[in-house]
Amino acid sequence: TCAMSLCPSAKGLLATGSLDKSVKLWDVAKDEPALLTTKKLKTGSVFTAEFCSEAKPLLAIGGAKGELTVWDVRSEDEVCNRFPDLIQKQN
Repeated sequence: TCAMSLCPSAKGLLATGSLDKSVKLWDVAKDEPALLTTKKLKTGSVFTAEFCSEAKPLLAIGGAKGELTVWDVRSEDEVCNRFPDLIQKQN
């Protein structure tokens, strides 16, 4: 893992990024972390990932290709199922 970030608008939602070009979202609110989803992005190897400090759960990812990708994690059903308060924070 090269990058990690906790979502300020969803306690226990962790994003990790790695050299295998994937970003993973985890539920770490309980004793046993649970993998929610994995996404391969077009950024290349992931060097940085950071959740927006504002209300929207947006994740900015940067990688080896020199591009920035912004991912609204509410687009993932498993995230919305585990963190239903995120749906209410859509705008």
